[in-house]
Amino acid sequence: MTFNWRSVKKAEHNETLFLIQVAQHLATTYGDRAYSVAKLCKLTGKRWPIVGKRLHGEFPYLEAEVHYAIREYACTAIDVLARRLRLAFLNTYAAHEILPFVVETMGKDLGWSAAEKERQIVAARRFIDLEMGQEARAQSVDNTPLNLTRAEMQQAKERFNQLDRDRKGHITVNDLRRHFR
Repeated sequence: MTFNWRSVKKAEHNETLFLIQVAQHLATTYGDRAYSVAKLCKLTGKRWPIVGKRLHGEFPYLEAEVHYAIREYACTAIDVLARRLRLAFLNTYAAHEILPFVVETMGKDLGWSAAEKERQIVAARRFIDLEMGQEARAQSVDNTPLNLTRAEMQQAKERFNQLDRDRKGHITVNDLRRHFR
């Protein structure tokens, strides 16, 4: 059920329908088209905000933005997560969390089969993990050979032990502060 925007009379309406950060996001992202996106919003089922179900609690993105992206010719989950919402760039964990909803919504709107939905999820996860950095750092560290001579290894151990006076097996910020005083 979508919200009936005609029932809102500007002169009599003193409450905001959206959270301020959501309204600012819509205005800065969509400009004069923000109203078109807002018209796609559904009731939240809460007393406040009245409309605009959010995709993720930590970000101002709305479910309606997925529908709007599809109207604007977004064809894949990657299109929505990376190119339209840009959430894949901001927070890979949040992108993974909303991925199933995005794919399900796109599947309904675009008539995807179960196999296509699964293909979209796999492709988007791979994109988020490899292209957006979720796994990129781990892979680069794991695949980088460490070639040190015995003398270099011994020197590194000695420097580590100088910093780790308490022999904890790790270096803390306090160890660094103590060292640089």
